[in-house]
Amino acid sequence: APTAFEFNESCAEDNHFMSQVSQEEGKEGARSIVLQEYSGLYDMLTKQVGVKVHLFRHNESHGTPDACFPNNWFSTHSELGHRTLVTYPLKSPNRRLERRPDILDYIQTVKNYDRVINFEEYEKDSKFFEGTGCLVLDRANKI
Repeated sequence: APTAFEFNESCAEDNHFMSQVSQEEGKEGARSIVLQEYSGLYDMLTKQVGVKVHLFRHNESHGTPDACFPNNWFSTHSELGHRTLVTYPLKSPNRRLERRPDILDYIQTVKNYDRVINFEEYEKDSKFFEGTGCLVLDRANKI
């Protein structure tokens, strides 16, 4: 849950969809709005649609102010009998902190991937591969 949400100045430098929180709204006001919206989404997914959702703690100590908007730092693939987990290089240093060991351990434990491909090494060369959208693959229908 986005309990430590706040404006991410590092990402706002080149993300034109972000806007600064107003003085009147403040950090706590913005956080309250985000938590209300998140709660509505969570209820819809779990209660109306029946999607199983696993929540991770989000604290200010993580240093990931907008982790509730994931930057697609991983993807999973299942092909030719292999289960593959891929992690990607991210531009913003505080977005890189979203690749938390507890989250990676959970993902690995739940699906037991036999291959893990890490592309983080490209960060040192300022090469990044990230997105802010959502890609849902229908593997059964190959869509």
